[in-house]
Amino acid sequence: MQIDNNIKNSLLSLDDKSLKNVINSLAGAAGMNNSKINISNDDLIKLRTVIKNATDKDANEALSIIGDEKARHIIEEARKRGETE
Repeated sequence: MQIDNNIKNSLLSLDDKSLKNVINSLAGAAGMNNSKINISNDDLIKLRTVIKNATDKDANEALSIIGDEKARHIIEEARKRGETE
């Protein structure tokens, strides 16, 4: 799966709640216990900066941890939620 500007922009356009849900989904897919993840508003600000500044290589390396299929599904669900909320 290749991360492009459309995907980055989709993630950046999500409201805070939706972005937190995506982060938790990605963490869970990567095998982390996401029930212990506490994401503050400051964390979201920093994360949005990281997403905005990430190169394609950075993003693809991060997503390779969970695999293309899971990453695609999580991002598509985030897009759908962002469009309906």
